[in-house]
Amino acid sequence: MSADRTLSANQATLWSIPVSAALAALVLVPYYVLWGTNPWMAMKGVHWLLVLAVFVASVIAHEAIHAIAWYLASAKPRPRFKFGVNWGALMPYAHAIDPMHAKAYRIGAAAPGVVLGALPAASGLATGSAGLTVWGTAMLLVAGGDFLVIATLRGVPPMTPVKDHPVRVGCEIVETAAGGS
Repeated sequence: MSADRTLSANQATLWSIPVSAALAALVLVPYYVLWGTNPWMAMKGVHWLLVLAVFVASVIAHEAIHAIAWYLASAKPRPRFKFGVNWGALMPYAHAIDPMHAKAYRIGAAAPGVVLGALPAASGLATGSAGLTVWGTAMLLVAGGDFLVIATLRGVPPMTPVKDHPVRVGCEIVETAAGGS
């Protein structure tokens, strides 16, 4: 028996917009209050092709961090992962093929947003670095869908087995014959 906790790629993209906007406001408003300027404006003169290259590399790193965090948190001997891009929704993905506990799934879902988004954004806020603030904010925007997926697991006990969905965004709760693993 299983319970679906997934969204279509288009739903996840659409519903992550308000989540991402709130995350961006949590960084950009304090930056303006602390440093008296918009960090985007403070980056005048930056070569935008370089920014684009860093963004693309960061999105690839984002997906790799999902896989690394799932691997470390799940304690599975040799978990398998699939990487790709859903071109219709412009959404890259890392897919964990093997089931894991909900706690490990949440850790893997949150890791890129924390590592590439929250930590650089906090560092940028603390130091006044417009570059770190903008990069951290952009990576929080990229992680908006991940935080939405975590929200779909609200109320699911940590040791409940889940299986990442191969096509949709999110996972299915898998109950064993004994009611859990």
